[in-house]
Amino acid sequence: MERTFAGKIAFLVSLLALGHLAGPGIPGLDAQEPDRIPVHQDRADDLAPELDSLFDDWQDEIRQRMAAHDVPGLAFAVVDRERIFWTAGFGVRDRETGEPVTPETIFSVQSISKLFTATLTMRAVQDGLIELDAPVSDYLPDFAVHSRFSKRPVEKMTPRHLLQHAAGFTHEAPVGNNWDAASPSFEAHVASSRNTWLRYPVGDRYAYSNLGYDLLGYVLQKRAGTSFQDYMREALFEPLDMDASFVDRADQELCPECARGHWSLFSRLPTSIPLTASGGVRVSVEDGARFVQFHLNRGETQDGTQLVESGLLDEIHARSIVRDEDWPRDFVMGMGVFPSRKADSYSIPSHGGGFGFMASMEWFPEYGIGTVALTNSMDHPQIDDLLGLNLLLKMVKGEMVAKVDDPDVPDPEEVFPPVGEINDTDEAVPPDGSSRFRQEWAPFLGTYRPVFGGGWKLDPSADLAKSDKRHEYQVYEGDEGHLRFRKRGTDESERLIEHGPGLFFGAESGEALDFRDEPPTWRNIELMRVEETGTVAAPGRRPGRGGHRPTRLPSTWRRATSRTWSARRAAAPRRSRRIAGIRRAAASASAWWSCRPGRARPSQTPSSSCRAGPDRRPPRTPPPRPEARSGGAGT
Repeated sequence: MERTFAGKIAFLVSLLALGHLAGPGIPGLDAQEPDRIPVHQDRADDLAPELDSLFDDWQDEIRQRMAAHDVPGLAFAVVDRERIFWTAGFGVRDRETGEPVTPETIFSVQSISKLFTATLTMRAVQDGLIELDAPVSDYLPDFAVHSRFSKRPVEKMTPRHLLQHAAGFTHEAPVGNNWDAASPSFEAHVASSRNTWLRYPVGDRYAYSNLGYDLLGYVLQKRAGTSFQDYMREALFEPLDMDASFVDRADQELCPECARGHWSLFSRLPTSIPLTASGGVRVSVEDGARFVQFHLNRGETQDGTQLVESGLLDEIHARSIVRDEDWPRDFVMGMGVFPSRKADSYSIPSHGGGFGFMASMEWFPEYGIGTVALTNSMDHPQIDDLLGLNLLLKMVKGEMVAKVDDPDVPDPEEVFPPVGEINDTDEAVPPDGSSRFRQEWAPFLGTYRPVFGGGWKLDPSADLAKSDKRHEYQVYEGDEGHLRFRKRGTDESERLIEHGPGLFFGAESGEALDFRDEPPTWRNIELMRVEETGTVAAPGRRPGRGGHRPTRLPSTWRRATSRTWSARRAAAPRRSRRIAGIRRAAASASAWWSCRPGRARPSQTPSSSCRAGPDRRPPRTPPPRPEARSGGAGT
């Protein structure tokens, strides 16, 4: 029962970005008619007739799927090792402006950024900037994280661990994440990781983590002596002629050629991605096609330059981690990719989703073909992934392509080497600590929601009734007398083990639940308490989080928590909680929540504040993240 809880939490978080938890199409818009979706495309002149016919059919397939799921825009490409067969842009890059998607339109690729970061890491290894198995402390001697398993885990942690999601990190950093995009800089985002608690011992098991890839990106930045964005451009984008591609910087505006992300729950999404190395890359479909060709050509550019040694790319593509027992049996992950046996061969896919985008790149190394699919919507069931994979399978199974004559291409046995068994999670949890309920924990009992902010604005017309409930978490006393944690509406839960006053860890997931400060956090994500009436208590803010100061918590919550935090409050300077502007914002949020669609019963008459219109500032209420694809990556 408890075993599956950790995996499902990780799956949802790593898939925040996958859109599985998104709602229906944007309200107020009629369903698109497939034939009216504009198409801008380029095709190679010397295509075989069967490929030309297949692409005609696939153009219709894409438009049908976009219409069915109300996807605003999509870009698609098909390549082999030498040619770009087909690039096409469908629909619009922004619903408000109606500007069309073309092969030059730039999309966020979210967690596919991890594949770019892994590739850049291998370039750095080749150039002698870092070693895959050297301790991270060699490159960041002042960096540290909290661990229940060792005093200096950074001395055991290596770039390989970070690439394999095996460093023991949780998914998100405290500053700049999938729930709150506010972050003053990449450096501040990484620095906040010092307040993180590791879930597992370093190297013990797989745990998908944006935070780990961003830490690796910071290592590359320090070793290269320039920003991560500039190093990516100089070492990878420019040699591959990926002239339109770039990595997000903090607080940047949306570029003129960029598609705008869409998600039906939100009227506004952040325009910059704080997950720089794990989710910040943006590319056009033409540039994405060149990147896939680079991997198909075993690290060679189109002019024959060996930019990255083929053996180093094999480190990326091959299965490199053991399967966590909570994932499907066929789940395999490399470094930013998910190698998979397909047809009589195998494919190398990479996925990403979040912040209003979903993306997929996939290629068959033995057949030398690949696809890129980019969308600017979270409201569809992975059509980007399905469109790419299904087309490749038609080409392979229909014998439209033959296997390449290149002995350097790894065979399946090399891509899927046998791996050892994972350690038992229970053995990884320190024996100290108690989960037997004590009365002093009573103030922690209740229902919580993650705080969603930093550039996100809820759409007042969106149906949030179902969305809100499924993103609530409950802390409660179980029948057996233990303190427990669960996602609301599910039967699966886990014990909470006290590590110190107000600090608990999931017995199986290893995730930290921290009540030692305002607001409490779960997996580094700030929580707001849901009152018994269903209203949401205004959350406080930790100093340094997005520039906000704490808001005053409701009196019942203050009284309930004062005993637990009294010692901490006495030792720390008293923070002001009576800032007029903050109080007005909290009151406005409370009023909006009370008047949200579906809240009032038919017999109730909306108050005057409910008639103030949709411009009232909404509360920060979370949908998910799930890595997971990327996301997530979430990213």
